Amino acid sequence: MALISLVVPAYEVEAYLRQCLDSIVAQSLADFEVIVVDDHSPDRCGEIADEFATRDRRFRTLHLEANGGLGRARNAGFALATGEFTWFVDGDDWLSPGALEAVATRIAQTQPDVLVLDYARAYLDGTKKRNRRADVLRDAPDVFAIDGYPRLLENFGVAWNKVVRTDFLRETRLHFPPGWYEDIPFTFPLLDRARRLSTLDRVCLFYRQRRHGSILGSTSARHIELLDQYERAFSLLRPGPVMEFLRGQAIGHGLLVLDAPGRVPAKERKVFRRRLAQFQHLYGLEPRGWKQRVLLAGAWRIAPYRKRIRLPRGDWKRKLRRLPGLAYYWWQRRKPLQDLAVYSSYWGRAYECSPAAIHVKAAELAPHVRGVWLVTGEHAAHMPSNVDYVIIGSLAYYRALGRARWAIYNDNLEGEIVKRPGTVHLQTHHGTPLKHMGVDEPGVNVEKLLKRCDRWDYNLSANRYSTEIWQRAYPAKFETLEFGLPRNDSLAHTPAAAGRMVLYAPTFRPGGAPEPPPLKGFDVVVKHHYFHDPRSASINDLMLQACALITDYSSVMFDFALLDRPIVIYAPDWESYVDSRGVYFDLLREPPGPVATTHEELQQIFSTGEVWGYEQERKAFREKFCQFDDSRAAERVVRHLFLREGS
Repeated sequence: MALISLVVPAYEVEAYLRQCLDSIVAQSLADFEVIVVDDHSPDRCGEIADEFATRDRRFRTLHLEANGGLGRARNAGFALATGEFTWFVDGDDWLSPGALEAVATRIAQTQPDVLVLDYARAYLDGTKKRNRRADVLRDAPDVFAIDGYPRLLENFGVAWNKVVRTDFLRETRLHFPPGWYEDIPFTFPLLDRARRLSTLDRVCLFYRQRRHGSILGSTSARHIELLDQYERAFSLLRPGPVMEFLRGQAIGHGLLVLDAPGRVPAKERKVFRRRLAQFQHLYGLEPRGWKQRVLLAGAWRIAPYRKRIRLPRGDWKRKLRRLPGLAYYWWQRRKPLQDLAVYSSYWGRAYECSPAAIHVKAAELAPHVRGVWLVTGEHAAHMPSNVDYVIIGSLAYYRALGRARWAIYNDNLEGEIVKRPGTVHLQTHHGTPLKHMGVDEPGVNVEKLLKRCDRWDYNLSANRYSTEIWQRAYPAKFETLEFGLPRNDSLAHTPAAAGRMVLYAPTFRPGGAPEPPPLKGFDVVVKHHYFHDPRSASINDLMLQACALITDYSSVMFDFALLDRPIVIYAPDWESYVDSRGVYFDLLREPPGPVATTHEELQQIFSTGEVWGYEQERKAFREKFCQFDDSRAAERVVRHLFLREGS
């Protein structure tokens, strides 16, 4: 028997589940079991759970045959729990380091029926904010019943901030009911029946604040189920402080849901208000304050929504210069869409990467779709002679954006661009991510970024690893296309290079990357990041000629892996780079080849012939990160987007 059973429901949390389970594996206390309940999730939650169960005997996966909702999943997982205590942890949240050890210590000290622990909200920009009612936990007696310390009811009334003695929970016969807001008739009767309550004044769980996927951010008539859950809770409570607390908050909670912009559909608001008024009358509940009385009386429309007032910001001279173009763009958006696709790569700097590969394949398979590239005036002279383009900011640019049915890019279009109904946007990305991207990137303007990401209809992925990262780093409502990266089509199924050219391709750093030493017997060709040198030779052409690659943290390593040629990681500043930018995995522990941190080590790798080894490491790296790259990615994109095959 384990000390703690962690029941983890999983439904459409593919982007977050691995982080949740990794945070459990990393705990200093090993005396636990994990039951992951795959609630018939349409994504890969079940596969991720099975992966953990395969390599760690403390993990089990329960695959439900049909989706039943969070409550049913928790009940099913709890039925299998064998631990002395049970903790319900949602699959999109994660544990803080040392949380289980702290829980175990507090359990030993207090022997509770229910241990209430603290949490912090984790926001998209990486900030974390501790529970604002942490004082309730801090001021609590060591052991108590709810009658002796009713202040505990002011803490967040959810299941995941409580560790429950398993036998006690089975004795109470409490379970999670079907429907939304299922925590209410579980949590409050639980506190009401516990004879030994205790608290842990420590952040043990990070509560992820998601843009999408939470019922609190959804628009649905199902929010009326809130009142059903309060009725269930009332039927399970004895007269006392818990009943009085719940009676006092029920109307306010209902009005909060009703008044929240976009939560209850407009056509259902009258139904919700009418049901709330009936609920209030049935249970003899008194509204608190004039606003609740007004809302219950049916005048909810006069309750003003709080809107943030945004003051103008930015370079107004630049904006004034663009006014004619934006006005022209507004006019063009009112004209019919055309069979036109606009392409952009590296913010108008080059005809490169996956958008270029898609453009070429579209000319072959979908010639009825005209392709136009968006480029800066500085780089227009370097465009291929057979490629149509418009200068960013020109009237032709705004006309193309206003009339195009498709937009394909590896960057992001400027903020003023509006996504018209009927248009399709595809984000191809630059490659497979090692360093932090999107909302994970330090210093990013999250609000501005996500406003642009909300335009994406499709998001391209080369492997399942990337699929998870992109969904977490760019939390928008796009569909992931696991088609591979079109920019890698020319690299798949390519024979070994015959020459002695070594390609050095470092990632971007302010001020430039460190230069490698000359290597005896080899010709080293340097391909700098496109920010440093956008006009140099095509990276794919150089990769095809190279017999080996030297790189640091550039995504070029994932592309080059397709060639099954040596990859040397030259990482002289790994620790400082990780501290400043952040990475998704430890490259030095999972490299595709030898690692050097100094010039001398790099020279030795080539001088001794070590560079030609590491076949198994390259194979494992290729299988993980080149999963869908098979030379047909561009074709799949064109057929899906332009020819509507398989859609």
